[in-house]
Amino acid sequence: HLTFSSGWEWGYWLIDWSIARWSWEHSFKGKTTKPRPTQFLCDVFLNKEIVENLNKISELQQKYIKDDQLIRYLVAQTVTDELPEPLNLELHPRPPKSYKWLRKKANADDLLILQKNTIDPLLKFAEECDSLLFNIKSKAHLLDAERAKILNELHMALTVTKLRARHKAHTLSLLSAKRNLNLNPRDTINTDEIIEKAQQVRNQAQELVRKQEESYRYPLNLIARKIEGGGKTCYDFGYLYPVSELHFWKREEQQIIQNKFGPFFMSIWDIPRILGIVD
Repeated sequence: HLTFSSGWEWGYWLIDWSIARWSWEHSFKGKTTKPRPTQFLCDVFLNKEIVENLNKISELQQKYIKDDQLIRYLVAQTVTDELPEPLNLELHPRPPKSYKWLRKKANADDLLILQKNTIDPLLKFAEECDSLLFNIKSKAHLLDAERAKILNELHMALTVTKLRARHKAHTLSLLSAKRNLNLNPRDTINTDEIIEKAQQVRNQAQELVRKQEESYRYPLNLIARKIEGGGKTCYDFGYLYPVSELHFWKREEQQIIQNKFGPFFMSIWDIPRILGIVD
C-alpha cells in the first residue's frame, strides 16, 4: 500500500500509523479481525464512550461528505475549476454547476434545489457533529495527559471540519440570496446578516488554526507564512500558508460579495512559475 501524506500537520500521524497497521492481517484464535476506520483509537484512548462518539462522527462524514457528495462543495476551487472551457479540467470533486453560473444564471428552482440538496445537508451535518464533539470533549478529563493531548488534536480537526461545513452553508446561502435579489428585487432578505454569520464561523476556525500551529514540527515562518524574497519552490510561501490564514474561506466570501469568480481573483498562485515558464 502506498500513501502520500507529506505536507500535513493535522492528523498525519494517525493516518500513517493506521495505514501501517491496516497493511497487516490480524487474527486471534483463528478469527481474522476486519479493519475499521477507527479501530486503533481503542488502543489509544481505552475509553469506550470516546471511541463510540468518534465512530459516529466517522459515519456522519461517510454519509454526508462522501455518500451525499458534499465534498464537492467543501473543497476549495482550483485555477482549472474557474477557467473557461476546454481548460476547466476537473482535477478534484467540484459542484455540478459553477458558483459563477449559480450567481448569474440560476433560476428559482435551481436555488430551491441548492437549498434542499446542499445547504440544508451541510447545516444538518454540522448540527449532528455538535453533540458528538461535546461528548468527546467532556471525556478528556478521564485520560492521562498524553492521551488527552492526542484527543484534543483530533477534536480540533473534527471541529474545523464541522465549521467548514457551516461556513460553506452560509456562503452558499449568501450566493443564493444575491441571485434571488436579481430574480426578485423586492425581496427583503438581509445579506449583511448572512455575511456576518460566515465571518463569525471563519473566525472560530481561525482560532483553532492558531492553537494547532503551536504543535507544528517546523518553524512557522518556514512552513506557514509568506517568505520574504521568495521561496525555494514555485511558491512564495510555506505550504501551510493558505491554511494559516484560511485564505480560501475568505476568498469564497469575497467572490460572492464582489461578484468576481475568475481564476485570478485573490489568487496566491504564480501560474507561469508553477508551469515552469519563468524562474
